Amino acid sequence: AIDAVARHRDELEAHVKQRTQELELAHYQLAETQFAMDRVGIGIHWVDPVTARLTYVNQHAADLLGYTREALQQLTVPEIDANVSTAAFHHVVDEARSAGFLRLESRQITREGKQIPVSVNLNYRPATEEHPERLITFITDISQQKAYEQARDAFRAIIRDYPDYQKRPEVHFSLAEVNETLWRQAASSRPWLSSSC
Repeated sequence: AIDAVARHRDELEAHVKQRTQELELAHYQLAETQFAMDRVGIGIHWVDPVTARLTYVNQHAADLLGYTREALQQLTVPEIDANVSTAAFHHVVDEARSAGFLRLESRQITREGKQIPVSVNLNYRPATEEHPERLITFITDISQQKAYEQARDAFRAIIRDYPDYQKRPEVHFSLAEVNETLWRQAASSRPWLSSSC
């Protein structure tokens, strides 16, 4: 009987040791993933789909909006997203529950009140025995992309006003080439264009 108890104890210790190693590896992998996400400029939010409260944010998400992680986790999605009211949030949650994944653009609000255009990849994670349901979102600042689009659209509007421009389709079907004289004429009346010459 003593041998059986000792054998059982040894098996239990081996199992606990193996499980501890697996948990340590999982924790290490999670920490490395979070480190990488912070470095590549991707914000992570975990959101309670019932209350809209941010239950976890990574450092990049907090830095993007000018908060500490702790302060940002006291807020709800409608408090930091200019396009999401409480009713709109619950509509998005219903869509996410149905589809499992959504991709959308929005405008998040910094602590100072400035709005930042963002791309949001939203994943719905159903409840399990161990964890409640959750929205996991990946947030990317798209300010530069939006600034480019705005400048491109403004430029297109400018050259349409000039009768002597040449239009040639490009491979990616965006605006065509314009002769240098026309560019200088447009840039002289709009100084922001000359900075991109």
